[in-house]
Amino acid sequence: MGSRPRSRRPARRWLANAGLVVASIVICLLAGEIGLRLTHDNVSLWRWPNFIAEATKPDPAAMPEAVRYDPELGWEPRPGAVDEVYRRRIDFSFEGFRIARPRNALPSESSKGSSREVPILAVGDSFTEGWGLEVDQPWPARLEAETGRAVINAGVRSYGLDQIVLRTERLLGLLKPPLKPSLVILAFIEEDIDRLGDAAHSRRYKPWFAPVDDKTAPDGLALHGVPVPPAPYDGPTHLWRRVLGYSYLADAVMRHLDLYELWQGVNLPNGVSDTDLVACRLMQRFARDLKRHDLPGLVVALPEYREWAMPALHVVAHRRNEAVLKCARDAGLRTLDVWDDLEKAGIVRSPEDFNNDGMHLNARGQAIVARSIAAALQ
Repeated sequence: MGSRPRSRRPARRWLANAGLVVASIVICLLAGEIGLRLTHDNVSLWRWPNFIAEATKPDPAAMPEAVRYDPELGWEPRPGAVDEVYRRRIDFSFEGFRIARPRNALPSESSKGSSREVPILAVGDSFTEGWGLEVDQPWPARLEAETGRAVINAGVRSYGLDQIVLRTERLLGLLKPPLKPSLVILAFIEEDIDRLGDAAHSRRYKPWFAPVDDKTAPDGLALHGVPVPPAPYDGPTHLWRRVLGYSYLADAVMRHLDLYELWQGVNLPNGVSDTDLVACRLMQRFARDLKRHDLPGLVVALPEYREWAMPALHVVAHRRNEAVLKCARDAGLRTLDVWDDLEKAGIVRSPEDFNNDGMHLNARGQAIVARSIAAALQ
């Protein structure tokens, strides 16, 4: 006798059950979507915009971008650009540095070769550039007032520690007297360490380093992503962002999970998990470049608002920043953590007295940073 044919009922039952599960999930998600829209005043059942498109669309009233594409760094200040942040004007010199004085008083025009005016080169991110601060308020401008020495502000918004080091290498190869510096001060925040894990940041592609054990790389790093793609980064997969972008529920969940940058297609991870190791090796690379130019260096750790407003986060950030500073000291560099001076001034007791915009130090905090650096240089 031949074998009896298998019953198709189990397969049909499985498909039916799977269909019920899918239908239940869809109904629950739809109910959650409707429930949120009924209970939140900022959305409506009758209007369904794409939240990702709304959040990332260009502002037609915005000023032309103060940065331009750069194939090696990702972006850099546009020479001679004028920007406005929080109704505060930011001017850049034609060398791409933030101007701390009127254009007719740049170091290149006022120093006249005086040894007293051999400038200090300040490199870093938006904390150094002075995002949202008046012309004389960033710490490089305040340091100039404290010391009487010209300070070149080469900070660039949204830079990671990798870009800071790479731009410093470029500048040291390009700057000639009277702009050739006598000292380089590198300032960083904890997020600059996190940015070492990005292949794209703030919708712009960037270079990045991966740690390697290859002895041919003296700093133990391999550079990737160069030349940097010129087109803006728009998320790893378009389709799901285009579809799910209409869901207020999905938007709220991604906010709650702190995955909103990925959700919007703002940042792209590069796969490097140990960014602390990369940061340490970048200090070795930075020190090696300074030695090649026979220049001293100072590495400064700055705090972000979340650190002084939430002590538990400060513990983690302080540990990571101190690890970078130790690597810098081991490489022969001088270091400074300005936290103690800010804490003595009351940054923990009265966090809002030092807050500019929910991330950056305001003018009061920047002035303390400048005084701390000036004291360290004596």
